[in-house]
Amino acid sequence: MTLRSRLGLGLVIIAAVLVVPLFVARTALLRLHGQVRSLREGEFQASLVLGRLRDAMSDVRARELAVGVTPTDTAHLELRQALSKAEALAVSLDRHQLDGAADSIHSDLVKVRAAAEDEFRAMRAGRSALADSISQTRIKPALHDADLALTPEEAV
Repeated sequence: MTLRSRLGLGLVIIAAVLVVPLFVARTALLRLHGQVRSLREGEFQASLVLGRLRDAMSDVRARELAVGVTPTDTAHLELRQALSKAEALAVSLDRHQLDGAADSIHSDLVKVRAAAEDEFRAMRAGRSALADSISQTRIKPALHDADLALTPEEAV
């Protein structure tokens, strides 16, 4: 083997040693980029759901107040619809793996639903003091607990 062929072979081997890690690194970076993009899009979707849930919980508060002011069937139906929307959003949070916040918020909203039914029955029976008591001791604390479970998730 001549010196020229040895030098050529050496250059080919050096080029292979340098090119192979380049392709391995490029493949790894492309895979990492895909994972980061997926994570970012998932976090964006979670933040959208959290914002919608915050709005839905505000709507529940407003509807609950409306039931206390005007205990009509329409007001009660609107409260039920607002609760259903908030519960559906809380369930959809479970897809985003938020450390059990979805379960906590959903259970708080279930408590609100049961208390709202009791409050409406008391209002219809003319027992406004009992209805106010239910609102103050059961509904407001449950909504507050749901807010507490939601707040740390919004900060992430």
